[in-house]
Amino acid sequence: MDLSISIISTNEKHFLDVLLPQIPDVALELDFEVILIDNASGDGTSELAKQFQFVKIIRNDTKQFFSFNHNMAIKKSSGKYILLLNPDICFDTSEPCLKKMFDFMESRPDCGISGSRVYNFDKKFAYPARRYQTLSIAVGRRIPILHSKRAIDKYLYKESDIQSSFEADWLSGCFLFIRKSMLDNTGLLDAGFEKYFEDVDICRRAHATGWKVLYNGGTYYYHLEQRASKRILSKDAIKHFNSWLRWKRKQKYYCEMEEAFKKVQ
Repeated sequence: MDLSISIISTNEKHFLDVLLPQIPDVALELDFEVILIDNASGDGTSELAKQFQFVKIIRNDTKQFFSFNHNMAIKKSSGKYILLLNPDICFDTSEPCLKKMFDFMESRPDCGISGSRVYNFDKKFAYPARRYQTLSIAVGRRIPILHSKRAIDKYLYKESDIQSSFEADWLSGCFLFIRKSMLDNTGLLDAGFEKYFEDVDICRRAHATGWKVLYNGGTYYYHLEQRASKRILSKDAIKHFNSWLRWKRKQKYYCEMEEAFKKVQ
């Protein structure tokens, strides 16, 4: 199979009602499957998904986190590539985004993870390619008077042409196109992250094991970005900070992974 698409839905049937019918149009002739994690929803998510023959459903009795859920889907997947896809995404059905992403990965056998252009629903570009986040950047994005615009622009690769392709430190986890064979080197997603930095972590492990993380400006999708962690005193902001600390504590692990990889080359 060409592509397995993993989607987690926690009472997000209203998004799936838009997203699921679009997938065949943007996948074109790809042989694909959708593995939907119904994350203890009470809104009829599974009943909706049963209407689509290409959807396989995994039903959770209790809510689980991002990495745990996607790891379940990865283990059950049959695709050469795995797409981790948020439910609050939609496509332009005249733009074969998934087929173009598949072709991009096929043309770059050195690429382990890729992503594409993403626009918010107001059609503003959302900068999915990012550099590793320092504490000052993490705080500055929540308290604008404390950040340097130049530093934020650098963090978001704003110097790069959004329709080009380039290497990035990491890509937004709302749309991660992953070569499944890469996971033999990196391992699965780190379920120790309760929320946030799962995407940063898997991209860092990709780099550590010799894989490239590439932004592909040749296609696009839309995302209803909610940024629940934006407010500095919110619960999500605290979770974001705790995940940042966990990621910082893993730096030695990443270095050891890099050294181990170099020894076997």
